[in-house]
Amino acid sequence: MSGVSRLRRKGRAVFNRKIKKVMMVFPRGKILKGHFHYCQVPMGVAYLAAALRGDFAVEVLDGRAKFRTIIPRDGQWEYFGYTQQEMAGLILASGAEIVGISCLFSHQAVDVLELCGLLKKQDPRIITVIGGAHPSFIPERIMREYSQVDFIVLGEGEQTLSRLVRSIDAGLDYRQLDGLAFRENGGFRINPKTEFIRDLDSLAFPAYDLLPLEFYEKKAVPFSVTFRSR
Repeated sequence: MSGVSRLRRKGRAVFNRKIKKVMMVFPRGKILKGHFHYCQVPMGVAYLAAALRGDFAVEVLDGRAKFRTIIPRDGQWEYFGYTQQEMAGLILASGAEIVGISCLFSHQAVDVLELCGLLKKQDPRIITVIGGAHPSFIPERIMREYSQVDFIVLGEGEQTLSRLVRSIDAGLDYRQLDGLAFRENGGFRINPKTEFIRDLDSLAFPAYDLLPLEFYEKKAVPFSVTFRSR
């Protein structure tokens, strides 16, 4: 059975689900009206994907990687890339049991939380994990006000996220993991971030091959990174 179950450990619920695929997501582009659009390689997502794919199938979705601008009639923002509905459809079609969404900046939070809500509405079994500067700064508020978020990875995520996914897959207890916010007993708990990666050379090389590199190479994208190989 593919649904999510919960193991009871000392009266507390723990996610237990066999994991075959993880989808890592960077949100759609969002910029103040009248400003130019830019799109850099999402390095954080690429590093996280590399940390996971030794044990699980991993896909990466950059919500900005589509040459289309969406200008709402009202408001101060304009968007570029995929719509929220398109992103939700792509994630669900991938068959990923876990989706990890980057939320580097506070102006992305509304879209990230909305996307989590769309996913949960269409498939309540999907496990949602968010990370980045914004949720790392206010995890209590997000866990209290947004039930569509299952987990928050605080700060550096390469070790915590990979340990979390492996624990869920194996049915192990993840409640002691460093830098993790999670739900239990109708509430939530937050483990502060106390451990940091000392040897950056120990990290796997970013999973550039999972990204649409041709998109970032386009001259129409200011501040893009150009890759060349021989």
